[in-house]
Amino acid sequence: MKPACERCAAPLPPTTPTAYICSFECTWCADCATGPLGRACRNCGGALRPRPPRGERRSLPEAAPEPAPEPAPGAAPGEAPGAPRVVRADALRALIPGAATATWPQGEPFVIGLEHGSLSLELYAPVGTDRQTPHERDEVYVVESGRATLRIGETSYAVRPGDVALVRAGEDHRFEEFEAGFATWVLFWGPIGGEL
Repeated sequence: MKPACERCAAPLPPTTPTAYICSFECTWCADCATGPLGRACRNCGGALRPRPPRGERRSLPEAAPEPAPEPAPGAAPGEAPGAPRVVRADALRALIPGAATATWPQGEPFVIGLEHGSLSLELYAPVGTDRQTPHERDEVYVVESGRATLRIGETSYAVRPGDVALVRAGEDHRFEEFEAGFATWVLFWGPIGGEL
């Protein structure tokens, strides 16, 4: 278990609930994982998930039977347990806001809906001010509800439900002047630094 964020060196003791890891246990703080990294490991490109807090063990516990997996958040009715293939915007929206972090003091305005390989699909519903910073992977926004202005670099675009926008890795961007109830799907994919 790594004791610090691999990007900013923030301490991450075993008991902290704010660490994120990939399947290779590369370790990141919540601010780096949910901000600039876009929930993707910059080392392997894998999805970042919260690392379970681990306390000190003095002896090994007896093995307990594993519980049946719960359906994933936002899974369609009747979806088999585990990773969903279909998610519902209303079910995911009910999970927003998420945990408060230094970057998102009012709670994370997004939730991951689907993941497969380097692809990560999130529902993003900012409130007040969009605090995003440039991400390390390419992303596509598909507006789900409400209207907003999407600024990419120095250019602003009016967006509404059904509109699709590409933001390349590293581009400065954010939603401005968005309506209450605004939400967009975000698809992150590909390698760190984007595709050439």
